[in-house]
Amino acid sequence: RRRVGVDVARAQVQDQIVDRWFSPDERRAYRESKRRPTLFARMWSRKEALGKAMGAGVPQVLRGELRGRWIVHDIQLAPGFAGALAVEEG
Repeated sequence: RRRVGVDVARAQVQDQIVDRWFSPDERRAYRESKRRPTLFARMWSRKEALGKAMGAGVPQVLRGELRGRWIVHDIQLAPGFAGALAVEEG
C-alpha cells in the first residue's frame, strides 16, 4: 500500500510565499524566470502534493522531514494552472 498526494495550484505571482518557503535555488530560478506565475504554481503544487501524501504540511516538507522515498510527477492542466502527483515508491 503506497501513499499518494495530489495538488493543483493557480498560476500567480506570490513573492511573499517564495521568499518564505522556497530554497535559495528555487528563489533564484523564480526571480530569473520570465514565467513567474507558471513556475510558482508548478513548484508549489509539488510541495503541496508531497505534504498531502505524507500527511504533513509544507513546513515539514521544507525541513526535510521526508519519510520514505517519493516520486513527484507534474500534471498538465488547463492554462493558468499546474498540478502535481506525489507517489511513495513501493
